[in-house]
Amino acid sequence: MSNKTKSISKRAVTIALVVFISLTSGYCIYLGVHAITGKSKGNAFTVTSIKRPRHLTESGAIASPLPPVSKQDYRRIQKFRLYMDSLARSPSGRNIYDSIIATRPGLMDSVRYIEKEYQNFKNQ
Repeated sequence: MSNKTKSISKRAVTIALVVFISLTSGYCIYLGVHAITGKSKGNAFTVTSIKRPRHLTESGAIASPLPPVSKQDYRRIQKFRLYMDSLARSPSGRNIYDSIIATRPGLMDSVRYIEKEYQNFKNQ
């Protein structure tokens, strides 16, 4: 940058700086005075009320008249849970249980969830 400005005299640089400062300070003063005394054509901001969504209080869960699982499937799930529990308790079945859980990590959580939902549906 200094190589490009070597050919410009100090007096020309000083004059350019004074002109720049004068123009920018004049514009800043104009903005300040206009903000205080100027007449605005309209509000810069409008205030509107927030509309509440119609479904704000709904949980989103759909009440189903049918059970989520049939009785036959529920019995199969119960048998599967009992089988997995027996595998987990026996020393010889523990390896099988661990491999099933490692392959399907959320399987037993899903089984418990389905049983709980079925019981909730039955109690309604």
